[in-house]
Amino acid sequence: MRGAILLLPGLLLLLGSPATAASVHLEVREDLSLIYHRDISSPTTVVQILLRGGQSQEPPDRCGVAYLAHRLSFRVQDPQKNKQLAEWGTDLEIQVLPDHSLLTVVCLSKHLNGTLGMIGAALGEPSISKNPVFFAKKSLPFLQKSEEDDDLRFLALQVRRRFFSAGCSGDSLYGDETSRDRIQPVDVRDYHRAVFTRSRITVAVVSDLAPQAVVDIFSRHFPRFPEGDRNPPPPPRTRAPGEVSPIRDRHQVLFSLCVPLPALSPANLARLHLVRVLLDSGPGSRLWALRRLRHLAYTVGVLSLQTDDGGVLVAYLKIRPGNLDAARHGLRAIFSDLNERGVGEDEWQALMAGTRADLLRRNEAKKDRAATLAFLASHGWAQETPEDFLRCIEAQDPASFNAYLKRVFHPGNIREIILGPEGLLAGIEAQ
Repeated sequence: MRGAILLLPGLLLLLGSPATAASVHLEVREDLSLIYHRDISSPTTVVQILLRGGQSQEPPDRCGVAYLAHRLSFRVQDPQKNKQLAEWGTDLEIQVLPDHSLLTVVCLSKHLNGTLGMIGAALGEPSISKNPVFFAKKSLPFLQKSEEDDDLRFLALQVRRRFFSAGCSGDSLYGDETSRDRIQPVDVRDYHRAVFTRSRITVAVVSDLAPQAVVDIFSRHFPRFPEGDRNPPPPPRTRAPGEVSPIRDRHQVLFSLCVPLPALSPANLARLHLVRVLLDSGPGSRLWALRRLRHLAYTVGVLSLQTDDGGVLVAYLKIRPGNLDAARHGLRAIFSDLNERGVGEDEWQALMAGTRADLLRRNEAKKDRAATLAFLASHGWAQETPEDFLRCIEAQDPASFNAYLKRVFHPGNIREIILGPEGLLAGIEAQ
């Protein structure tokens, strides 16, 4: 969902490099196995912990519970231990999405034992009592404000609100004043008990450490979670919103066209990545002409919000208010051409080559590679070697891809979302 803004991780591991080897499954204990990928390019280790559930697990009137549960479960309370983690250069990240979440640990490999020792205790038995929940809730209004101040994050929020079904999956990760007031420690504990279970957790590790060293460290420090429910709640469903959604005041305009996506599958995920490269891979892409040749936009880009049930593809242009009509016409013409003509043979060959390069680039970093492994494994798509997913991309052909474009970019599917200055939006509403 850029990877950190509610988008899916990259879709392929870096292949063919002498610094990497194929991923393997490591059996740590009877209750824990890892997806492990050895990469000796740097003395660092990345651990990605994927949990199925995300915002879809939240009670509808208590949006914000998922973020609080992950934050309190991924927090070392002892100030001295926190200082030690900082001195080691350990980085901890939380990403909560509509139907899953990622907890990320990045550390020097020589400190993995100490880092996981501290974090594992917090994951297994987090401090979810009145005071920790109270102080964590105090930060949510500021986090919500930062989300609203960032144009792309705010656009993604508006897309969720308009396309996803009712519930917290279609709202801010940090809730609102009403939902935050309702949240009690028992709600956070209930979420933790439901989501932090063996059946919901997938762990991927990319490291220069030898497999046995990784197994020994995780055997000592990774908590033993209960089995839990193997059937998480259904993913949020997409729906068709209104045609035009002017949002708020800005000196510039962020104009976007959105289309719903089909349910997640290896083939549809491969096609989605092909579409992203087709629209937004720099010079030569479909959106590039609006920026470079016609000078209509400061910035062009694509977001994709994907859940198991479906998702949304968003193409956006950041423009001057005076360029709105031309930008709308230009972007709609691109969508119409994809629906009516698709891609020709020459463009298809260039697209396949560009997609391979894009996949390699997106997964060069250990953190992205580990997220890819965790995501594919959590859906049961991981094999002994992830080259199988590359074959899934290469198995696409122009005819099936053009049929996909015709369905996704059907004129009846297209919706606009606009962020812009008050006078401009008032004019749109009056039309």
